[in-house]
Amino acid sequence: SLVDRSIDAFVLRNKEGKKMLRRGFSTATAAAVQTSVPLPGALLRTTPAPLLGSAGFAKGRFEAKDLKRHFDHSLLDAPDSQGNRFRRSGSLSKDPLSGVWRVGPFEQPSTTFPSHLGNNVEQRLYKPLTMTFASEAGFQSLLETFIDTVGPGFRKVHCHQIKVMATDDETTLAHEGVHRDGYDVVAVACVRRHCITGARNTLRHHHHDTTPFFDDVLQEGDVLLFDDHKFCHDVSPMLPVSGLRPYDTTAYRDIIVLHATEHE
Repeated sequence: SLVDRSIDAFVLRNKEGKKMLRRGFSTATAAAVQTSVPLPGALLRTTPAPLLGSAGFAKGRFEAKDLKRHFDHSLLDAPDSQGNRFRRSGSLSKDPLSGVWRVGPFEQPSTTFPSHLGNNVEQRLYKPLTMTFASEAGFQSLLETFIDTVGPGFRKVHCHQIKVMATDDETTLAHEGVHRDGYDVVAVACVRRHCITGARNTLRHHHHDTTPFFDDVLQEGDVLLFDDHKFCHDVSPMLPVSGLRPYDTTAYRDIIVLHATEHE
């Protein structure tokens, strides 16, 4: 697959395998990395690290289990006018003394997108990330992996914690369609998908490309990292599995989106 080929190109050698052991990967995983065996489940650091090397993307795994409880809709912001989208946002920087990623001063983030009510646009204002969420070991590890993969020049990470519930028909997940986010690097991490179909993540070199360069469903614990300059991205609509009522709270997708710009 495309992911396997990209991983072949970025296989970690002996030194990187030892780093994986220190970060909690199994001995077998680290040993396989040291002997250059492709590992679709591991996040592999690129060479060179900044901007994910020549291929410009990588896919891997992170520990999502302890993050799920932070995506209860009552813990996120008020829903949009459709009643099915919830989000918190914020920026994080690494404390040089403790090594912990901490939520920075809050700047009211917002998004403007077409409203489902005619041709109007709708602006959303979001609540800040909580330190309870940010301090979870799984999230801290995800941030470390993100920086390890893209390079040490990225010192500030913008994060969106997003829940979208499926409606009775197709639920649009990316109002912009095929787009770029305007940063250097982006990561999309799937915390949970429940009772839904669809929601396929795609990467394209150009907006007009009819066939995606990358096309896959991110399952729970999957993370996709990519160079925002090299790729446009999109995600297909999601649908609830058959038999669920409209706006059933058991059909949803929880994700974390990370953005970073070098030397910001």
